[in-house]
Amino acid sequence: MKLNSTILCLDIRLYDEMLILHKYNSKYARLFQNEKKKLNNALNNICLVDHIGSTAIPGVDGKGIIDIMLVYQRYGRYRICN
Repeated sequence: MKLNSTILCLDIRLYDEMLILHKYNSKYARLFQNEKKKLNNALNNICLVDHIGSTAIPGVDGKGIIDIMLVYQRYGRYRICN
């Protein structure tokens, strides 16, 4: 999908089985920070690395999956991929 020179990468999944929600875990923030460090090192800090989704919101139940969005600027425009 293209909107105003911004590219959004969408991941849409269909679930054939029951979706299990997990209680929020305070470890999510630390797990994200560990992955952020790895990504920044691998990508030489060319992107902003953001924690998105339910695990990024304290107290919210969710699937227990750490969602990460990478944002980088190129030619004065932002491009987003997650």
